Amino acid sequence: MIAIVLSIAPVTIGWLVAAAAAAFAIVVGTLSFARRQGASISRTLLGIGPALLIIGFAIFYGFFARGNAPSVVVGQQPHLVDVFLLSFGIASTGGFLDVGVHGLAVRVAALLGMLSMVTVAGSSLAVASRTLWIRISETVRRRDQE
Repeated sequence: MIAIVLSIAPVTIGWLVAAAAAAFAIVVGTLSFARRQGASISRTLLGIGPALLIIGFAIFYGFFARGNAPSVVVGQQPHLVDVFLLSFGIASTGGFLDVGVHGLAVRVAALLGMLSMVTVAGSSLAVASRTLWIRISETVRRRDQE
């Protein structure tokens, strides 16, 4: 939701800081709500991990899309929608869309973004598989005891 609201803003330091502050506030609010409801903080972080990665890398790419010789080039004056699309495209390993990515730092960040997303997805799959295995084992044990 934050990405949609901020997407029309131009890529400036002020808007990048506002996006980071909004993301931080949402994370703090989500974690405090999860704690009050008795949810696991680590599982909550794992659940919001993909959104955090996309927003975090979008803000990072935004810093490289500014200036006279940007490392992230969109062809016109960049808006936050461009860096959010870039971050989402890289995270989904769908490519860079119509955005030019130049420079070692941005390319390494793109690789790190893809690897991070794959790690979060794999971790989520491992947690889901373990939970399913435990539930099936408990069900089988109950049936054996009856």
